[in-house]
Amino acid sequence: MRGFLAEEVPTRDEANTNLYRRSIRTIDDDFIDETQPITQRTTRTTTTGSGIRCPYIRFPRWCFWLWLLLLLALLATVLGVGIGLGSRQKSIYESCSSQSVCMNNAVCTSGYCLCSTGYFYDSTLGLCITEVGIGHSCSADNQCFTNALCTNGICRCITNYYPSPTTGRCAVDKTYGQSCTYDVECAFTFECISSVCTCNSTRYYSALTLQCEKLGEPNEDTCYADSNCIATAVCIGGVCRCPTEWYYEVSTDTCDRARHVGDVCTASYQCMTNANCINVTGTPRCQCITGTIYSIFYGGCITPRTYNQSCSLTADCINNLICTSVNGVSYCLCGTDTQYYYALNKTCLNKILYNQTCSSVGPYCDDIRFLQCTALGICSCPSAYYYSTASARCESRLYPGDTCTVAESPCITNANCINVTGTFRCQCANGSYYYDITTAQCVALKSYGTACTEQEQCTTGLYCVSSICQCLTTQYYTGSTCLTRATYNATCNSVSGPYCYTTAGLSCSATTSLCVCPTSYYWNTTQCVQKKYLYDSCTSSTQCPTNGQCGGLSTCQCTATTYYNATLNSCITYSTYGQTCLANIFVTSECTSTPSLTCSSTTSGLCQCSSNNFYNSTGSTCTAKSTVLAACSTSSTCNDLVGLVCTSAVCSCATGTYWSGTACVETLGPGQACTVAGSECTSPLTCPAATCTCPATYYLDIVTVNCILKKASSAACTYGFECTSGTCTNSFCA
Repeated sequence: MRGFLAEEVPTRDEANTNLYRRSIRTIDDDFIDETQPITQRTTRTTTTGSGIRCPYIRFPRWCFWLWLLLLLALLATVLGVGIGLGSRQKSIYESCSSQSVCMNNAVCTSGYCLCSTGYFYDSTLGLCITEVGIGHSCSADNQCFTNALCTNGICRCITNYYPSPTTGRCAVDKTYGQSCTYDVECAFTFECISSVCTCNSTRYYSALTLQCEKLGEPNEDTCYADSNCIATAVCIGGVCRCPTEWYYEVSTDTCDRARHVGDVCTASYQCMTNANCINVTGTPRCQCITGTIYSIFYGGCITPRTYNQSCSLTADCINNLICTSVNGVSYCLCGTDTQYYYALNKTCLNKILYNQTCSSVGPYCDDIRFLQCTALGICSCPSAYYYSTASARCESRLYPGDTCTVAESPCITNANCINVTGTFRCQCANGSYYYDITTAQCVALKSYGTACTEQEQCTTGLYCVSSICQCLTTQYYTGSTCLTRATYNATCNSVSGPYCYTTAGLSCSATTSLCVCPTSYYWNTTQCVQKKYLYDSCTSSTQCPTNGQCGGLSTCQCTATTYYNATLNSCITYSTYGQTCLANIFVTSECTSTPSLTCSSTTSGLCQCSSNNFYNSTGSTCTAKSTVLAACSTSSTCNDLVGLVCTSAVCSCATGTYWSGTACVETLGPGQACTVAGSECTSPLTCPAATCTCPATYYLDIVTVNCILKKASSAACTYGFECTSGTCTNSFCA
């Protein structure tokens, strides 16, 4: 029978060709060359001519129609195969728009057909087939699951992935702290412990490497946190070390707690601080080293606490010191206040009592009894205390007025225990001290001139007057004591004393050295009082103005030789010639009337004679002045009222004047009328003809109106009458 091939459909690649090759069915293998690609295949037929060879057999008509039906059926079959080939599903990497166009086990992803998850493309078969599982044989990477590679013919997960026991596929390794079920799920160095990926007990998680690192060993490995070190070790200074009071045990590679005092040991490093492993009765045990003791409170060997160091128990303190609480804090102190700490032997000794030997470095005095070590090395009370035999301690000193015992000398400084009306009491030393209530001390009495507030503060004999220690007003201070002042008319000395009773107004007279009242005062038997004024009533002349007297009618009056000066309240002797005088309502004149003196002024002037008299000192009288031509010795005796002066021991008129018969008058000038020849005219004028005229040898200067001596020959001139010759030629006398 002759075969045939359906219409050929071109393919994209060799894989599609192989696919088609397996899907095509041949009718007659004799006519198909399967060694060629589909696109190159041709139908091979046996040709014996131009038609189909038929057997030389005669068929009936029904045979023809049978063959015709067979041919039509074959044609329909070929057409069906062709149509099927024309609508085939697309292979991988071909473009697609929907899921339905891709081949079996492939999906349309991002516009291309790709094998579905769990499948890989077998290029030999041209199909997407199931991927090879982890641990199964393979020949190529794409046969393995996602995130797996074909390594040495076996599918294995890539780095950072593990084969999931539940899915059989490769899953991302789980890191530190993530939940897990199996160790295989955890990343490198981690283990699944308690359903969490973590490090085992020999490792720690490093934030730097993000892995489990080996725990550091003491004194060897570096670290940055305690967790980097083995158990019980700590990170100190970037190095793993055993904690304080722990030691590194090499045999177990652990830090073990240091062994306490009394514990069995094999080496000293196993013992706690300040302890060594010492053989005690055949068994090595940890014992405190020399110089230390075991403290139950601190749980270790400590250096014994010395004086004033903190403590917990008395056992912590050295020698006989006791752990004593002070304000909530305990210190090693002496057990009682009657003891002191002696640094030389580091022990507490009993304090020294009153009047016993002491020193600055011990033994010390009992300060609880307020005793102190004096410069003499004897325990005694401070100055503000005294030692009481009754209380066996220093007591505060007693103040003035307190009862006391003489033998104990208990009074404050400068006070004595004396018998006061049958009872011994403290009192400030009499005559030297007084009790100052502000300082509560006996203070030295204050000297003369010192401020005071009370009489008792001043030295004996002085009084507190006007807040000053001084003598009474009736006394004066000699430098050591007060003496009574001298009274009126008593002997005195203003430099060395005795001094007058100045408060009474007395003063020491420099002339008589007697105490007297001031000039305008008088002594009334007790003090100096102001003298009475003129005409006041009186009983004694001492009461009246100075130089006055208590006269008739018992009134103060001045004597006949004195006058009253109201300003001075004194009777003043009348002034004599040349003395000053004033206006005075009590007298007409302050000048004496015996020589007929008068005051030159009505207010203030001098006592002098009247204008026509002069004072004759020989007889102390006023004498009438002499007239013209009388004998004289001075001009004061000439009558100056008429212009007379004493010239050549004779009273005469002064130059430029002449005696007119009653007085000296001024002489006449040129041309004036005259009566007596020569005497009335001013020299050298003469009166030859009842007129004062220049002499012949003179000429009258019309400028000065004086007689000028005529000029000799050759003298300068202006007019001829100036010249003796009477001629002036060319301004010179001829």
